[in-house]
Amino acid sequence: MTARLLPLVLLVAAGVTGVARQRVVTGTVVSKKDRQPLELATARLVLRSDTTRLVAGAVTDSLGRFRLVTEQTEPMRLRVGFVGLTSAGQDLQFPDTETDSVDVGTIQLDGNDMALRAAVVRAVAARVEQQGDTTVFNASAFRTAEGATLEALIKQLPGAEVSDDGTIKINGKTVKELLINGKDFFKGDTKVAMKNLPTNLVSRVKSYDKKSDYAEQTGVDDGEESFVLDISTKRELNQSFVSNTDVAGGVDDEGSALYSAKFMGMRFTDRSRVGLIASHNNVGDRGFGGPRGFSMNNGGRTTSTMIGTDFSWENGRGKYDAGRFEVGGNALYFRNDNHTETISSVENFVTATQKGSFDAAHAHNNSLSQAVHARLRLKWNPDSLTQVSFRPSYEWSKGRTTGNSRSATFDVDPFDRYGVSSVDEVLGRVHATRFVGDTVRVTDAFLKNVNTRYDLSRTTTHKVEGDLNLTRLIGGRNGRNIAFEARGGYNTTANDAYSRADLYKRVAADATGPRMAAGGTHQYSDRPSTSWNYRVGLSYVQPLARKIFLETRYSFQHKYTDGDRSLYNLMSLDGYSTLADFLSAHTQLGTVSQLYVPGTTGVIDWLDPAQLLSRLNADDVQAAVRDAQNSQYATYRYDNHRVQVGLRYNVGAVRLSAGVQLSPERTRLQYERATIGRIDTVRNVLNFAPNVRFRYAFSKTTNLDFNYRGRSSQPSMTQLIGVVDNSNPLRISVGNPGLRPVWNHGMNLYYNSYNAERLRGLMAHADFNLATGSISQLTVYDDVTGRRFTRPENIDGNWNAAAGLTFNTPLDREKVLNLSTSTDANFTRSVSYVASSAAASTLPDAPSLREVNDLFAGVVADKSRTAVTALSERLDLSYRRSWWDLTLNGRVAYQHSNSSLLTAARLDTWSFAYGAAANFTLPWGMTFSTDLRMTSRRGFSAAEFNTNELEWNASISQSMLKDKALTLRLEAFDLLGQQSEITRSLTALARTDTWTNMLNQYVMLHAIYRLNIFGGAKMPEPPEGHPGGERPGGNFRPVQPGNGGGQPGGGPGGGPGGGGPRF
Repeated sequence: MTARLLPLVLLVAAGVTGVARQRVVTGTVVSKKDRQPLELATARLVLRSDTTRLVAGAVTDSLGRFRLVTEQTEPMRLRVGFVGLTSAGQDLQFPDTETDSVDVGTIQLDGNDMALRAAVVRAVAARVEQQGDTTVFNASAFRTAEGATLEALIKQLPGAEVSDDGTIKINGKTVKELLINGKDFFKGDTKVAMKNLPTNLVSRVKSYDKKSDYAEQTGVDDGEESFVLDISTKRELNQSFVSNTDVAGGVDDEGSALYSAKFMGMRFTDRSRVGLIASHNNVGDRGFGGPRGFSMNNGGRTTSTMIGTDFSWENGRGKYDAGRFEVGGNALYFRNDNHTETISSVENFVTATQKGSFDAAHAHNNSLSQAVHARLRLKWNPDSLTQVSFRPSYEWSKGRTTGNSRSATFDVDPFDRYGVSSVDEVLGRVHATRFVGDTVRVTDAFLKNVNTRYDLSRTTTHKVEGDLNLTRLIGGRNGRNIAFEARGGYNTTANDAYSRADLYKRVAADATGPRMAAGGTHQYSDRPSTSWNYRVGLSYVQPLARKIFLETRYSFQHKYTDGDRSLYNLMSLDGYSTLADFLSAHTQLGTVSQLYVPGTTGVIDWLDPAQLLSRLNADDVQAAVRDAQNSQYATYRYDNHRVQVGLRYNVGAVRLSAGVQLSPERTRLQYERATIGRIDTVRNVLNFAPNVRFRYAFSKTTNLDFNYRGRSSQPSMTQLIGVVDNSNPLRISVGNPGLRPVWNHGMNLYYNSYNAERLRGLMAHADFNLATGSISQLTVYDDVTGRRFTRPENIDGNWNAAAGLTFNTPLDREKVLNLSTSTDANFTRSVSYVASSAAASTLPDAPSLREVNDLFAGVVADKSRTAVTALSERLDLSYRRSWWDLTLNGRVAYQHSNSSLLTAARLDTWSFAYGAAANFTLPWGMTFSTDLRMTSRRGFSAAEFNTNELEWNASISQSMLKDKALTLRLEAFDLLGQQSEITRSLTALARTDTWTNMLNQYVMLHAIYRLNIFGGAKMPEPPEGHPGGERPGGNFRPVQPGNGGGQPGGGPGGGPGGGGPRF
């Protein structure tokens, strides 16, 4: 511990903080001839002493506005220009105040009409800009199909990845929230905006680390940043109402009917926003447009329903003014009905000297989930130096899942042994034998086990949370402040599950050949739980000198969890087709009317026991079949004291901060289980977490950011308890009282650079994570039956590193030909212990703790090391004109996996995708979009997974009525019918290849109606480069600008920012 503390103490001693002086220049650029604002004009600050030295740069928005921020103190000159017009410039004079601000007013640029028209054609928005630590993507530089939603735009952003579950990553960082104009929008659910917000409302997409409410008010970095996408709507939306109704119908390749209905209505003012969103469809919320990578839809076939409302309002006072009040929130209901089919092939990494272990499985799952989320956000400034915020929330969810599956485990690769290429062919060979009775003779000696399984589960959850923060600045805004926080939550969960596994395991062969014996399970479990928690904290910031700040923080947290698991073995109830039959054999339990709904005696055979156990007066039945060994009751009480000390230094281009967190922790576990009786144990530990962050600004558009955080974590109390869990007879686990704490290192490096003159952007990142003594698994394989015995163990060697580079640049003078490339590399090393033992087959289905510990003590485990190297490259070359664009795109992904225990060399996979996408906008309101792509996969174990898929999607739309309010769009997906869904995952223990069913080939006809009211003004048509840009022969002139701010959290179209004060 001393060795770890010493370098941190030295860093803390050197770390400091200050408040940098900023100068802000704002203004508006218009055409002198007609006084109309000019979008995409350039505004630059240069030094008077050296006019070749650029201090800051920006381009104007759709209303001609610009905003420049600099910390430069030397005399400066402002230069403004627009292609085809005469440039203008003026020297700047700043008042001598702490925060300098100059509004230069309206700047008029002169020139002839022909030059101006030519300029309008050639002016193209930069795809990516870097403004401080905020990355800005201009929506006008990316064209999407008519009627497309935000998801189609996000998928085109350089460095962006959107996974099937809706997770968004930008340059390797996971997006936690989506904001609209700096305000929460359905906080906690990014899918709502992605699936419902039309792209024609979007001006810019900004990515940055948003600080917590506390950090925004005080400038104290509490480590609770969240990486966000902030959607800036067009400034014309001030004082407006916009709505979008989309109704569609179609068919899939099997002739099944498809439907989709969406409504989005939003009211914007300078100080408020209120919206209503609703949708219902059976196409999984799939949208048209944008590169889709190698996966194109959520797994399975889904019918979804959603309705919600979101609002925000502020009283118009300044952010730090006395009496400022903000309120916002949302309420959301959704329901998903999903059917998923999966086919998987698994290779388990056993030992180098023992037989292999291969699994093949085919499963069907149906799930129905419902949820209600409600959140409220309140902020109030009692005076100019005090801020109070409160965020209460409520969540309710209910889910039901049913499933059935067939699987088998083998000593050798079944594809090679059977000479087949698909999982279903493998399982067909296995089930050619009828598995009935206690013992079955088989022909395949390499078959370990066969399992046919049925499952049913139900879960209901209620959750209430609240978060209160109070911050007081002391002595003005010199940095001294004190803050108080309090948060708490209450949660209840009801969960019950039913499962039946018809399992046959290999036993010793006799004179007639290989044999398998029955050993399945028939179980019902009930797992209610209740938990609550609270945390209170106090922080104080003290200036030590003009540029040095000391940060201190203390908090106390308490958590309580009460959980019960009652497991029932129902084998004794098998063989009765009705409850009447069962009760006839068990007269002491009563009659049907006492145990079952009157008027019916027939039940579904495989649900009979589960229904029986849910009826009144069934206590005697439950007591008779309760599995005491695997039933348990546990109560956790957790107390944590957290003390943080840090120093900051911030001057000029350098920002350095360092700190340390100490957390004394006390956990009490009261645990009850039949095999060990009652345990009441207390554990006291000290967690340690240093952090260092260094940021350097080479210029206003070029930044370097390095962040290191170390932390220690403890094994869970249940991992430490020596208890055998054999509720799954093929997966038997036991705890380990000898586990040690884990030390985690995390380092991140980010570099951003943007050249405003050349519209060229470069973003790079590197990440490294190392866990010392991480908790992994020691797995012992049963050579005969395929069972696995696992125990948690500390092990070194788990780490991963990742790096990425994104580059964007125009290739021509007019900037209509653009190149975008994203390169990513990832290396993961995972380690665990693996052993194989024939003695494991002698253990009973319900082994004792002594028997399992003897098994682990008697094996010599090998270290299983799996190294996975993943490389990917994405390249887009786009050419854009006023009414059409063409994009050539390609992606290649390579994964090399090397296991220390692997004998077969089949763990190199390639995925290729290359093709083209085009959009055409014709003068009479018709648009056509299409993309054609070839996707190839190689290296998967099952031949059916190695595919070549030529995919063609197309969409044609016609806009009509006044202001083109109505659009009819016909879209067709996978016209050639070749798309599939295949994935590979790899760990230290196994390689898994999986196919999942999905909605592939289908056609939909949409009717989209937009009712937009813009405060009495018509929404202007966008310039070239915008969706639905200038038509051939057209002439763009936007409306006159109104008043409005440009900071995040302001009205629609707020300018770029970082979600908090910049020091």
